[in-house]
Amino acid sequence: MKRKKPRWLVIALVGLAILIYVIIAVRSGQKHKNAGTVVEISNVSREELVTTVSGSGVGDTQEKEEIRAEITGLISKIHVLEGDWVKKGDLLLTFNDRHFRRAVTSAENALKAAEFDSTLPSLEEARLVVDSCRKAHDRVALLYRQGAATKEGLEEAVLKLKQAEIRWEQTQKLVTIKREEAQLSLAAAQQELAGTRVTASRDGRVIYCPVKEGMSIVPGTFLCEIGNLETLTVEFGVDEIDISQINPEQVARITHDGLPGMEFTGSVEQVALKGITKGNECTFPVKIRIDNTMGKLRPGMTVDVEIETARVKETLTLPLLAVLEEEESIGAVGKYVFMVVDGTAVKTRVITGLSNESSIEIKEGLNEGDPYISGDYDTIIRLKDGTKVRPKKTTN
Repeated sequence: MKRKKPRWLVIALVGLAILIYVIIAVRSGQKHKNAGTVVEISNVSREELVTTVSGSGVGDTQEKEEIRAEITGLISKIHVLEGDWVKKGDLLLTFNDRHFRRAVTSAENALKAAEFDSTLPSLEEARLVVDSCRKAHDRVALLYRQGAATKEGLEEAVLKLKQAEIRWEQTQKLVTIKREEAQLSLAAAQQELAGTRVTASRDGRVIYCPVKEGMSIVPGTFLCEIGNLETLTVEFGVDEIDISQINPEQVARITHDGLPGMEFTGSVEQVALKGITKGNECTFPVKIRIDNTMGKLRPGMTVDVEIETARVKETLTLPLLAVLEEEESIGAVGKYVFMVVDGTAVKTRVITGLSNESSIEIKEGLNEGDPYISGDYDTIIRLKDGTKVRPKKTTN
């Protein structure tokens, strides 16, 4: 029969094992602690730094013209389709012109009638009356000078001549007014008749034509839009922090989610001087001119825009997360980086320049090739000046 070990001996062995494990763990932790905090270490290098301001907006034709109806009527024929190229003067659509032709004929007849209106004394009759009264006046005046006519007779002749001249002037005015009214009516009728033939006001492509044949149209109704698709524009708002970086003629890159891998070039055309406030946000409209020579973009597409605001070549740059900030005095904020000197993190003040979403320019404080702590961010923000550090092992 096998002899059992005493219980106290088993307990002693287990306790001894635990003690040995704790001693080994403590010594291992102390060894790692003495070795320093594991960090990512890089060397300062020179790179090209590009800063941008981004936004999005809806593309539209830069050179366009809306064609609107000038008359009330029914569309009888549409002669173009959306996408057609037209030249100035080309026929776009026509209205039913029967009513308008009748109106022109009626106006022409009214003009003729105005010149021979039987209800008014004819100009010739009025002229003859004036001539007769003038001759009578001259005869009485001669007799009066010879003493053969009375003063009253002369005055009566003067009055009759004056009355005849007034009637002559009034007749002229009435006939003129009647003729001018008829001429205006004819011109209006002819203009409306001309409005039944809608033509292109410029060279371009028919971008949009929502009307259909048989539709009843009133003056001012939008008929179609003609424009140049080779150049588009997009407008979007830039916040008040970034607007000072935007200037006319800056280069812009335009992309669209529906055209992966394609990039269009553009430039800043206009920067608003006054902002638009909505709620607590103030933005400034910026208009971008887009080169759409390939014709891939269309009016109404929402595009993403990236404006290049600055470009510096061969400048000292660091990852943005490697540069920390701290308050130095009231209202002043300093920036610093942890350099690595003899395995120790050394807090080093730097002066920065341009920055984008990932990198920042170093103006003063570091030299090319200097080792610095580049990551990770959670470790960097916990470091203190003088902390022992060791580089993170890289895996091949």
